[in-house]
Amino acid sequence: MSALHSSCSAASADWARLPESATGRTYFFVTGEAECGLLPRLLQSFAKLSLTPYRVHASTEQGAGEEMTVELRIQGNDPALAERLAALCRAVIGVRSVIMVMEH
Repeated sequence: MSALHSSCSAASADWARLPESATGRTYFFVTGEAECGLLPRLLQSFAKLSLTPYRVHASTEQGAGEEMTVELRIQGNDPALAERLAALCRAVIGVRSVIMVMEH
């Protein structure tokens, strides 16, 4: 069995043990300067909390391409964790705003 497969299997087992309160979703809508380092810096905020977003969508399609919009989604709706993650994202250089939405 490969190391990647083992890691995925372990993550799946952990996922199965999540409490019922983690069944919702949390969405993060981020706007910032359209620069090549913004997206990896945002993802580092998630990695600091050992989280992997299940959806990441980044776009610079609006306006003159000077602004990037990023949508990130995580499974679960722990308010304390979500607020901490939003604060980490707001501290990222180049971020202008972070809107967090929790779905139950």
